[in-house]
Amino acid sequence: MNRKKSIPDDLRMATTALILTAIVASVLAVAAWTWLRSFSVPDQEPGVQVQYLEQYIEVAQVIVVGVFVTLVSVIIQFMIPEARDRFERYKESRQAYSRAKTAVLYLPDRVANSNLENAFILVEEAHRELHLAETFEDEIISKGYLEWFYNPKLWTPYNYWQIVAVAEVLRLPAVNFEDKNELRERLDNTLKVVHGRFGERGQHCTGEKWGMPKEGSLKEKEKCRWAEEEQLRTDIKQTAGKAAEKTPEIK
Repeated sequence: MNRKKSIPDDLRMATTALILTAIVASVLAVAAWTWLRSFSVPDQEPGVQVQYLEQYIEVAQVIVVGVFVTLVSVIIQFMIPEARDRFERYKESRQAYSRAKTAVLYLPDRVANSNLENAFILVEEAHRELHLAETFEDEIISKGYLEWFYNPKLWTPYNYWQIVAVAEVLRLPAVNFEDKNELRERLDNTLKVVHGRFGERGQHCTGEKWGMPKEGSLKEKEKCRWAEEEQLRTDIKQTAGKAAEKTPEIK
């Protein structure tokens, strides 16, 4: 269940319950006052009127206690699931972040020591883990998992483009899985394009949004974003297509 969508529903239910409780309490208070007044006679002695007033106060106290208990039960009803949900999302966000980080970090090594079919499976797995972590972005950032990354908001795009870089190398017709050194060099060179744009710790994009200039209309910003993404994709493809430089053998 998505708590972001359910929170407004919970607030509406809680507000409705509180309003109904207040209405019921008011009705009971008026009913109690009317009932006690029915036994009251205008010419009664002051002492008798005081006794009726004391009875009304006792009834009012019972009503107040009942209202308080009802309010507490309503609040607890919504606090317990909310606290449990936050705890569960905390655990799930930590796990999702760890899996995504590990999948992307070791993707080049795993691909370099695999075959073409399994390599694409590894890319798909890393992409899936990253998308899962993206659903916990707010929790991952608020819990401080990304304190090491200069711009936590760009951690997901940074990892996404690393996956794209690996995939572009695998799509090359000339990729040779028999020559592990050449394959690894292609992967390293292509990943350097992504690292050069973002920085390995996000240091090249501090304080900015991905491809979004600070000024201009939304349409202009989206256009700049698209242009920057296309330029990065082009650089990745060009670098991946370059033959790895081989060191000549010394005879």
